[in-house]
Amino acid sequence: MTETKRTAAINEQTVCDRKRTLQTGALTVTLGKLTVTLSGLTMTLGKLTVTLSKLTMTLVRRKIPGGLSFCQEVQE
Repeated sequence: MTETKRTAAINEQTVCDRKRTLQTGALTVTLGKLTVTLSGLTMTLGKLTVTLSKLTMTLVRRKIPGGLSFCQEVQE
């Protein structure tokens, strides 16, 4: 009788361990997906930043015509 109880307890523990493993696996997958999403967002933000910096450069060039050549003259 005691042996049966012991076996039942071991089986129960095994089931619990399996459930835990599955939950951990699911969490890992979810975290992985989140990381991918975040890296995608970061890439998008990076592209936006590049676009903004290009726009800023364009605006600066338009505002100061010949500004670069003026700076070069001063340095010489």
